[in-house]
Amino acid sequence: TLGEKSRLLLLMYIELATCTSNIGDNKKVLEYCKKCESIGDANSKTLQAPLATLYSLIATSYAKFGDNTKGMEYAKKAEEIYDKAVNKMQLTYATVNNNLGSTYITMGLAKKAYERLEIAESAYKLIFHETHSAFGMLYNNLGGVCVNIGESKKAVDYCTKALKVYQSYLKDDDYAYGLLYSNLGAAHIQLADFQKGVEVLLLAEKILTKDPKREDNTLSLVYTNLGGVNLNLGESKKAIEYLLKAERIGKKAGIEASYQFGLIYNNLAVASLQTKDFQGAINYCQKAEQIYQKVLGKEHSVFGLLYQNYGTAYLNLQQFDKAIDYCTKAETLYLAFQAEGNTGKICQLYDILGNAYLCIGNNAKALEVFLKSEPYTKTAYGEDGKKIATTYTNIGGMYINTGDIEKAVEYLLKAEVIFNKYTDSPPNILGILYTNLGGAYTKIGQSQKAIQYMQKSESLYTAANQTNTKDYMLLCNNIASAYMQTSENVKALEYLQKAEKICMEHPGEVNPYTQLININFGNVYVNLGNSKKALEYFLKVSSSMTGAQDEMGPSGVTFWIGIGQAYIMEKESQKGVDFLEKALNALTLMLGEEFHDQLLINVYAALSTGYTDLGNSEKAAIYEEKKKQEELMFKQQPLTCLLYTSPSPRDATLSRMPSSA
Repeated sequence: TLGEKSRLLLLMYIELATCTSNIGDNKKVLEYCKKCESIGDANSKTLQAPLATLYSLIATSYAKFGDNTKGMEYAKKAEEIYDKAVNKMQLTYATVNNNLGSTYITMGLAKKAYERLEIAESAYKLIFHETHSAFGMLYNNLGGVCVNIGESKKAVDYCTKALKVYQSYLKDDDYAYGLLYSNLGAAHIQLADFQKGVEVLLLAEKILTKDPKREDNTLSLVYTNLGGVNLNLGESKKAIEYLLKAERIGKKAGIEASYQFGLIYNNLAVASLQTKDFQGAINYCQKAEQIYQKVLGKEHSVFGLLYQNYGTAYLNLQQFDKAIDYCTKAETLYLAFQAEGNTGKICQLYDILGNAYLCIGNNAKALEVFLKSEPYTKTAYGEDGKKIATTYTNIGGMYINTGDIEKAVEYLLKAEVIFNKYTDSPPNILGILYTNLGGAYTKIGQSQKAIQYMQKSESLYTAANQTNTKDYMLLCNNIASAYMQTSENVKALEYLQKAEKICMEHPGEVNPYTQLININFGNVYVNLGNSKKALEYFLKVSSSMTGAQDEMGPSGVTFWIGIGQAYIMEKESQKGVDFLEKALNALTLMLGEEFHDQLLINVYAALSTGYTDLGNSEKAAIYEEKKKQEELMFKQQPLTCLLYTSPSPRDATLSRMPSSA
């Protein structure tokens, strides 16, 4: 009766689009909006406010379909109308800003969403009392955006306000509660109140599944969050069930190109890490990355966690360069978005990055990373908690590897003091701590103290039934080193045999340490007088000793001294003195011309014997005199071998990463 370009028809279509948006039928929203657009062009000058509403609805619908380019185009149209409006505080414009807030939340643009929702809140407060129904959705949206920016307590406050408003005019099972409980549950998860988070999310599921035919993006979000909380609880299989439901429903709702779908794939990547499916994790990361890049561009905080998950997967696949590359990218993003609740994530990231550097033998860089972690760990977890004690354990281990034993002991003892305050300190970390303390005291010749700490560590591994792990293998190697220092070579041999057994059962995982164990085996057999057996182990090392870093480091010197002694015992004296001279030159380069050490006593004694066997009495006499001078300086019996304590094991829960709720 009014014609196809009627203003009344336009308003009716806008109301229909609003209703279909509220029930989650985004395809229908766009159908009505297209009808509105053709009418709106004819009435654009007289219906500015309704058109702003229309454009905000279109923007939200496109965002839910993952088309952020189109969504942003219409959001800007709505903003332009609002910016030119004379009366910005009227009800329609308040609604427009609320809609734009929803749009930007869907796009993953949390800060822009927060700006628009604050404008809407100011306008609503001028028009309505705070119990008015308009505040229900507004506070719900503010709760959702606070979840996205990591302001969890604010999120709970806003959701609680929304709940009071809803309870004043909605039935207890109204569909609007579904999204509210989804946001509230996510906030509780961020606050680590997992039990409350699950409880609230299951309420949301109950409401949203009341009509089995109605499966929309809100229900998909609830299952995404239920997947996330189960990841935090370590319930990987249950998490995967929920996330696959979220994926199925999301596809049905047509949101597979949206930001929300990127979160689903990111959380599936985390679940794959937890179940040790590292290639599967990379595959899911790639899917999430494609969506994020299309929807968000490349400079967004969400990429931090994604790159961290990539780094974790590549670390476990022993592709260390890729792990370092992705973790470095994540670090850049986390530091750029520190205000968005990334402090705890930075601590976890530094654990992974430090481990990657350790695995390629770059101890100095690993130490640098763990030291960077210290202030963030204190901020995120407190100065007297188990997490900072774990960080001190890591730093102490790195100081051992870089040769600063005084600093190592300082950090390790700080860790011990904190752990002793708790009855539930993690046994695996305590085991590493005691192993590192044992290694440090071995380095400074306090063998008995070293053995006491390492026996504590052994008891923990035995009680936890973890005597077939890399950490236990390293512990056995370090105990052997301590027993070699006290000349208890039979005991040392016993522990090296335990370490060797683990190496043989897990060749891929412990391969970098096999060389160190073989060196210690060789030295033990030298001390026991079995030169043939010693050479058997030293020749295994000789075939794998490559590169300047191996040859000029402590393990290289230890190897040269040991194999030199073995050759002299076998009367192959020329080979023996060649290796021993090489070791002496390396020690001089590392420690300077005027250094003195008990370890030199062995070198001089062996060189004196070797040159005597070769008939070079002049050189034999020189080294015999040097040996006597060194013995007088230390006024004690010479050590039986040059020791090498293996790199200290590290705390690394490699497959456990936080989820995105």
